[in-house]
Amino acid sequence: MLSVVRPLLVAAALCVAIWLPLACGGGGELRDASQQGGSYARIAVTYVHRHGDPAGRVQLAVEGQFVRYRNVEADGIEALLGAGPQELRRGECRVVDRRARTGAAFSAEGPEAEVALLDAGDLLVRGPSGHSALQARRFPDLVPFVAGVYYSETEPPLDLEQGPTGEVQIVGVGGAEVGPFAAAVPLPFDVPLCEASWVGTGIELRWAPGGEPEGLRLDVRDARGEGARAVSCAAADDGGFTVPAALLHSLGTREVRVSAERLRRQPFVSAGVAAGEIVVSLRDTSELTLPLPETKPR
Repeated sequence: MLSVVRPLLVAAALCVAIWLPLACGGGGELRDASQQGGSYARIAVTYVHRHGDPAGRVQLAVEGQFVRYRNVEADGIEALLGAGPQELRRGECRVVDRRARTGAAFSAEGPEAEVALLDAGDLLVRGPSGHSALQARRFPDLVPFVAGVYYSETEPPLDLEQGPTGEVQIVGVGGAEVGPFAAAVPLPFDVPLCEASWVGTGIELRWAPGGEPEGLRLDVRDARGEGARAVSCAAADDGGFTVPAALLHSLGTREVRVSAERLRRQPFVSAGVAAGEIVVSLRDTSELTLPLPETKPR
C-alpha cells in the first residue's frame, strides 16, 4: 500500500479541484447559514515516545473529526470529543478542565444543540513509521445531540533507526458528506526527550533546544487516566521550563504523567467543512511522583 499513497495524493488533489466547485457552489455551502453554527475538520497525527525507551521507538496515534454544529460553541465540542487543546500564550500555564469547557458550551437554555460528525470516507496516512488506513467508526450514543462517525487508530510501538523525520502524507478519499483532499505536513525538528524532576517550585523540564517556531506544548495530568483536569503550558523551544507547583495541586493526585510535544499545524480545504487543520506532533511522556498531599479536585 505504500506505493499507492503518493499517487493517491495526486489523484485526490485533482478530485479536489474538480469536485470542490461542483459540491460547494463557489464556497457558499461551506458555512452554516445560522449565526449559531459552523463546521470544521481536525486531524491529529501523533508519534508518542515513552521516556526511557530507545529514542527511535515510537507509537503512532491518529484521530480525525469532521464536524458540523448548530447552537453550540466549537470550543465545547472539542472538549467533549477530546480534541483541540485551548490556545495559550507563550510562557503561560493554565488548569484546563474538560468538564467545565463542555458544560459552558452546552447551555440548558436556548435551542437544542446539534452536532453531526461527518463521513469523509477512508483516510490514508503515511509517515516514517509506515502507513495506516482509517475507516469511519460510529460514534457511541453517549449524548443525544451528537451523532455520526469519527476516525481513530493507534498502532503498536515500532523501532525506527532514528526518531521520526520527513513528512506525513494524508489522503482523504471523500465520502457522502465531505469531499476528497490531500496534504503533506513536515514533521517537527525531533522528539523533545525531556528530563522531568521536582524542584520545590514545580516540575522542572529540561530538553535539547530545537528552536521549533510553534514552541512546545507541555501537559501534566493524572497518570492513571482519571479526572478531567490537566495543567497545560506553552513554552519556547529553548531547553527548559518549570510548571508551577501552585497549579499542580488542582489535579488531586501525586502520580502524574508529564508530556512534552513539538507540533506543526497546516490548514487544508475540503468540501463540506468550512475550515480544516492537520496537527502533526512528536511527543515524549514520562511519569513522576510529586511530593504533594493527595487531595480531591473540586
